[in-house]
Amino acid sequence: MALSPSGSNQFQSAELRSVLTYDREDQFGVIKTSDILVPMRDGYNLTCNLLQPAGTNGNPADAKFPVIVKDLTGYGRLGADQDGMTDYFVQKGYNVIACNLRGSQGTGFTSPASSTIGFINPWDEQEQQDNYDLIEWAAVQPWSSGKVGQTGTSYGGITSWLVAGRQKPPHLAAIAPAQASVDHYRHFFYPGGIASLDRGFFAPFCSLLTGDLTCTARMTAEVRLLHPTFDSYWEIRKIDLSQVTMPVLSIVGQMDIFDHATNDIYRGMVANPNFSMVLGPWAHESVYSSEFGVLPKGVVLAFFDRWLQGRDTSPKLPRMIAFDNIPPSTTGEQQVDSRWNAFETWPPVETVQKTWNLLGNGTLSEAEGEAGQVSYSGLQGSVIFDTPVFDEAMTLAGPLTAQLKLFADSTDANIFARVDDIDPNGVLTEKGHGAQLKMSHRESSSKPSQIEAGKVYEVSMDIPSKFWTIQKGHRLRFTINSFDTTSPELSLSNVTVKTGKDGSRLTGKLLTQSRP
Repeated sequence: MALSPSGSNQFQSAELRSVLTYDREDQFGVIKTSDILVPMRDGYNLTCNLLQPAGTNGNPADAKFPVIVKDLTGYGRLGADQDGMTDYFVQKGYNVIACNLRGSQGTGFTSPASSTIGFINPWDEQEQQDNYDLIEWAAVQPWSSGKVGQTGTSYGGITSWLVAGRQKPPHLAAIAPAQASVDHYRHFFYPGGIASLDRGFFAPFCSLLTGDLTCTARMTAEVRLLHPTFDSYWEIRKIDLSQVTMPVLSIVGQMDIFDHATNDIYRGMVANPNFSMVLGPWAHESVYSSEFGVLPKGVVLAFFDRWLQGRDTSPKLPRMIAFDNIPPSTTGEQQVDSRWNAFETWPPVETVQKTWNLLGNGTLSEAEGEAGQVSYSGLQGSVIFDTPVFDEAMTLAGPLTAQLKLFADSTDANIFARVDDIDPNGVLTEKGHGAQLKMSHRESSSKPSQIEAGKVYEVSMDIPSKFWTIQKGHRLRFTINSFDTTSPELSLSNVTVKTGKDGSRLTGKLLTQSRP
């Protein structure tokens, strides 16, 4: 199933519309039990809230229901209700459990028992084991059907991936992680080997977020001082996606701080027949209330209904649902926006590959051009390349690859490469993050090796997946520099990029259907 990403619903198939409009009437009320202590294998207790379907008499309904572990984060169980999904699931016939992780008091300091207080170690093996124990405990409770799912955003998405890929609890039947890293070193703290601010913000705010007053000092030291390269600290926090064999709905954002994970997740999960991905226009925010395009709640309900409740009538999700990230518009929460599209491969089979050569005159051209080079200075310098003006609208669909030949005047350099949209008035619109690479990490982040000053190196940089229509009259801009506001690192190296024949190039996929 492939759909032309135009501005009209007539291009959306009945299958996609059935996913985007899926919903069921509420069947139950909600009854909440707070401060449940769930025992771990070593005698530690997690403090949890349990929300159950309630009958008309206000008591728990007399039936067994699947369980959804909801937003299991270090921020505390009180935050699990923020996206409006907790009651939504319960009213449809799910038990929902939300807990404080080991050592976390959350921003509200909400653990009532001394046995729940301690040090938090985000995403480590102990936290993963606790998640396993919680799932297996929930599966055998008298109110449980024995099937457990897990979902959450950011931290809660990460815990969902970790328990599925590294712990594999027998009763975990499906996960729906949103906006999450699956490789903390590469997607979170050191993308491309370069220290990150917008992704690595967690460490300096850890105490505020988790309620563990030691966390900020400990994590900052661990992340910045003790583990600047990929080692066992990061390995235990990385998911082997080939081990995630259960049904998965991965929700990712084109503007999200973890958009570097998008390509890796898709490639790592493509062999799983029950894997689906939603690529939305979001930054790091709730996907159910974004002003840029809302994900209907029923999409996630359809996923859990099929895999936890066994409802064969719920629509099966396509492999990829992607939102055309043209200039934003506010949509109603359950409105079917015409910019949603579905594909069974990513990039879509309908795309054609475009190769743009970087030319010395600052253009991106399909012609090879004469061999040359352009240079920029560290800190504030950059080189910019523009395509000709598009004479018809085309949609960029999938990851891009920057294949660069370059050299620096020092033994290391930070390289940032990004693509943006330029309108006829020269106004630039960002469409998510680009790629980044510390040259000493070009072969390995476990054992970095310096470069030789003046020696030409060939590097391939993976730019996160995009899905946006480049409108008629617009241009695609490709920028290379050594500094980005997302990183605290300064790179003083002067860099020279080889252009034209046998030089650097940018490749990507374009949907070629005409647009209205």
